[in-house]
Amino acid sequence: MKNGDPFSISFVTLDQARKVGGDIISIEKCMLASLNNELRKEKGFTVTENKTDFKKKPKHYENATRNILMENGHIKKVHIRLILQFNDNKVFY
Repeated sequence: MKNGDPFSISFVTLDQARKVGGDIISIEKCMLASLNNELRKEKGFTVTENKTDFKKKPKHYENATRNILMENGHIKKVHIRLILQFNDNKVFY
């Protein structure tokens, strides 16, 4: 994820607060959203969402989450323990 190359990912959705989830989401071309803008532009990704109104820091490593930038410019938060496949390789914990 961190090298900047686009990847494919499949994961399960879960929202414990609303007690919903279980859907499997597959994204064919995405990249880590925390990478710098120059690298994203070089790979053909731009952010269309502007989320600057966060009230607190996301603590990605403490919460085991990552923001994934999709090809259409939207950002999706993924819990790393719910990842099923990464680049067509099964993920086991």
